[in-house]
Amino acid sequence: MKNNYKKYKIKDIFEVINGLWIGKTSDLVECKVIRNTNFKNNGGMNLKDVAILNVDKKALSTRELICGDIILEKSGGSDVQPVGRVILFDLEEKFYSFSNFTSCLRVKDKNIFYSRYCFYFLFNFWLNKNTENIQRRTTGIRNLDMNLYLDVNINLPSLEEQKKIADILTSVDENILKTNEAVNESEKLKNGLMEELFSRGIDHKKFKETKIGRIPEDWEFKKMSDICTVRQGLQIPITQRFKEPGENRYKYITIKNLKDNNFEYIESPKQSVICKEDDILMTRTGNTGTVVCGVDGVFHNNFFMVDYNRNSISKDYLIYYLNRRPIQKTILDKAGLTTIPDLNHGDFYSIFFLMPKLEEQKKIAEILMKIDNKINNYKEIKNNLINLKNGLMNEFFK
Repeated sequence: MKNNYKKYKIKDIFEVINGLWIGKTSDLVECKVIRNTNFKNNGGMNLKDVAILNVDKKALSTRELICGDIILEKSGGSDVQPVGRVILFDLEEKFYSFSNFTSCLRVKDKNIFYSRYCFYFLFNFWLNKNTENIQRRTTGIRNLDMNLYLDVNINLPSLEEQKKIADILTSVDENILKTNEAVNESEKLKNGLMEELFSRGIDHKKFKETKIGRIPEDWEFKKMSDICTVRQGLQIPITQRFKEPGENRYKYITIKNLKDNNFEYIESPKQSVICKEDDILMTRTGNTGTVVCGVDGVFHNNFFMVDYNRNSISKDYLIYYLNRRPIQKTILDKAGLTTIPDLNHGDFYSIFFLMPKLEEQKKIAEILMKIDNKINNYKEIKNNLINLKNGLMNEFFK
């Protein structure tokens, strides 16, 4: 602990107020109740679907949120996410409260404790999974052991230094928010531009009517069966998979392995189930319609590999086309609404395909790739800011 810091327990800093729910008396008042679903994992609030409930007027009088309150998730969590998330209520609005699955932590003495600093401490405490060992698990839910939680120590500098540290972290948060807004705006622009490019093309003056609407006159209206074939991958027992690479062994490509980058290997597979980095895969079951490229190995039976005529079809154009919202919706509709959606060959082949000349396909893909590069740059900046924030919190609160 730094020399100028003092040690407090959470219970010394905060008044703990339990949440409320729907009122049962005749003296009711309407208010907005913040629930676990309004917690964002970055410590922010998402109030788009905040519950508006009739609650007891008397109960609300002692549970109405004020700016600077910290809301603590005391029930919730999951196998991969411990309970104990916190959000800072930083609104000046009235008639907000919090549900009975949460508690409000309200600073007792504002001359000693700065709530925003304490919020960042508690957020970092949860982010580093320190609440994992103080949660009690019951069937389907995790409950924070409040006695143990309130006994946790917080080392606090002077009020002035608390404010300086909180201001630094708030500044980083504001830049993260701005960058995230830039990502969202760029993605909206991309989605709108995609539909414009895939319906009107580039610099066309003449159009023709088709069963899906007007398209440029020189475009061809085809089906997937006209421009490609698909083949399924390999379903192989666990006993025939290898943990280590070796001679004649190939990575086994599954959605799970792609997510966690933890690959198994298949030995001496037939050529028809081997994909290369310039091939296009698309999931046919489960997360149906997910387009994957840039991987090599043996692809799972849950994938289609899309073989197309590379002399007349641009790979990038086809990837963007498959990712269009209308095409994704068509894929999901054809796969069905069962527990595990399943897209068969015939249904995939029946999907329509709009085919400009190869040169225009490439131009359309180039335009969209420029926006994607911009989006990826924003995402990289955002990730760097998040890493900066986490590093600063670990330094400030160690």
